Amino acid sequence: MTEKPYKHALGVIERLDTTNYVTWKRQCRRILKGIRAWTIVVGEEQEPNNPVGFAAEAIAERDVYNDYMRRRAQAAAIICGSCSNAVQVYVEEINDPAEIWTVLAARMDAAGTAVGRMTLLRKFHALRPIAGQPINTYFSQVLEIQNQLVGSAEAISDSSFKTRILISLPSMFDTTVEILQFRAEITLQEFLDALRECESNNSMTATPEAVSEALHTQQGGRGGNLRGGRGGRGAYHGRGNYRGNERSEKNWCDWCKTRAHTTANCWGKEKNRKRPQDQRSNECYHCGEEGHTRKDCPIRRKGNALRNSRSVQGHGGNQRVQDITSNQQ
Repeated sequence: MTEKPYKHALGVIERLDTTNYVTWKRQCRRILKGIRAWTIVVGEEQEPNNPVGFAAEAIAERDVYNDYMRRRAQAAAIICGSCSNAVQVYVEEINDPAEIWTVLAARMDAAGTAVGRMTLLRKFHALRPIAGQPINTYFSQVLEIQNQLVGSAEAISDSSFKTRILISLPSMFDTTVEILQFRAEITLQEFLDALRECESNNSMTATPEAVSEALHTQQGGRGGNLRGGRGGRGAYHGRGNYRGNERSEKNWCDWCKTRAHTTANCWGKEKNRKRPQDQRSNECYHCGEEGHTRKDCPIRRKGNALRNSRSVQGHGGNQRVQDITSNQQ
């Protein structure tokens, strides 16, 4: 498992291991210069005097000494803290940052010896992209080896670096490789950026069937389940509030025409279903009393007679009212 990088207020340092000494050295040097401790690490600044007494000159020299010791302790902490657990065992008992720096250079700088440089060169030619791993991880590994061999007899030129990359890439990069072969003038950074972009584009189109199916569903295709489709055969509303033709098997009532419940669980269907003739009670729906029906309801008859009498009286037909009343009685 890769350890998390070492974080400082002035920057981030990649943990030192057996493969990234050059990168670690560059990042660590930048922060050491930021705290004014680089001269201590490389031995250009010596430890000042620490006089005793309370004379003004002695106090000033002690201030200089204390500042030196503070920067020295910070440098040792940064160098050790930015090492991986496997590397810290070599320097955990050392307090002098200059000595720590020298020990790490001797142990971790593989390009410091001829054997180490040949080992790095063989590793460079043996590296291959790993399936499922981002291509940038592969680039970081080969770039680190190139950086470690800079200035040596085994140094890897940009042209050789590009060639090695091109012949080691998987088939998904074939089209980009054919284009880059005829662009020898581009820089190494542009070369790597083009391959990163190719990987990004391929990852978007790696599964065209899944992408096509997702777009088809989103646009309200057959069986579309997403809201916002174009009103195809899906069960939900499409654009323009059109509804698809097919009904979803889940929650649809043919009686109420709603998705609140299913037809089997419809309470409205049971409520409105007519009861058998033998279960009906002899109850008047007009007055609520039992013993007669609405047709024979006396209260309903009296109400009708009263309304009719008022209508006839308004037209001067008193005799007609009496006839109607007598007939109804």
